[in-house]
Formats: sequence, C-alpha cells, structure tokens
Amino acid sequence: MSLSAVVPPIFLIGFMGSGKSTVGRHLASKIGSHLIELDHRIEQETRTCIGDIFSNSGEEGFRKIETSVLRGLTDIQNTIISTGGGTPIFHDNMDWMKTNGTVIHLQCRPGVLFHRLAPEKSKRPLLVSLTDIDLMGFIIDLLKQRLPYYSRAHIQINAENTPEDVVIDILRALKHPTTNF
Repeated sequence: MSLSAVVPPIFLIGFMGSGKSTVGRHLASKIGSHLIELDHRIEQETRTCIGDIFSNSGEEGFRKIETSVLRGLTDIQNTIISTGGGTPIFHDNMDWMKTNGTVIHLQCRPGVLFHRLAPEKSKRPLLVSLTDIDLMGFIIDLLKQRLPYYSRAHIQINAENTPEDVVIDILRALKHPTTNF
C-alpha cells in the first residue's frame, strides 16, 4: 500500500521502549513513506549525540533543541516521524503535532516497557544510572505524568504485539480514525 496523495506527517508518540522507531520503520516501508527519527535528526543537526546534549545542557536544554528541530519539520509530507518519549510533553509540542499531522500513541503497560528497556539502559541517558527496581519505579512514575499528554493523540494503538501487527492496527485506525486499537 503506497500513499496515492500527499498527506501530512504521522507522528508516533509513546514512552521510550514502546516501539516508535521499529514500528516507524515497518510503517514507512509498508506505505511507501519516509521515516524521520527525531533523535537522529537532532544528532545530525547539532553534530552531537543525545547523551552529550543531556550531559552538557541538561534535559531542559535538550528539550529546547528537540522543539526547534521538530518545528523545523514544517513542510514534511508523506513522512512518519518517530518522536522521543518526552517530545509531546514540552513546549506545546503535542498541540503543534496535532495541528500539523496525525498523532498516534503507541501504548504499552509498564511491565512490557520494563522488559524492553532493562537490557538497553546503558544506551538511554535517562536510564543509565538506574537499578532494575529503580527502573520500574521510574517507568510507573513517568508514565503516570505523561499519559495525560499521550492520551490526547488522534489515535491510540496497543503496541505490545509484533511490529507487523501494530502496523496493521495503525493502517486500520487511519482508515477509521475514531476507532482505537
């Protein structure tokens, strides 16, 4: 299935580990679209890795850069944009994304997120120093703070299935946007 017309971007949002990058790749391939991973775009534009941005500028400094790069994607069409887990929370980014495209929230329960994130803590600046017990508490607490933002997405998708099944659910939801999967 490829896009037959120019369509606004699709923004994938959700907690870290929800599968935004993986699902984004599968979805882009399935519909013949481009994928932009916001974190990779930030690294390209700043010529600095995300971890170094966090170390040098703190989370607030990173969020300002993230917002600037996101808002620089104004003329992007036929594109899937995989955002960072905190992107919708800061600087009215959720409102901006909803105005400029379709926002899809990939939902996962805390236990699923824990099992996906625990093996890769060293690759994620916000998790690198957490024990497994702290990680579970971190997921529960941060998810509770972020859910009010995530729940404002145009479409809610259960992302606990295989990436291929999640893409099928997304395509169904895009055809019938009032239905959440």
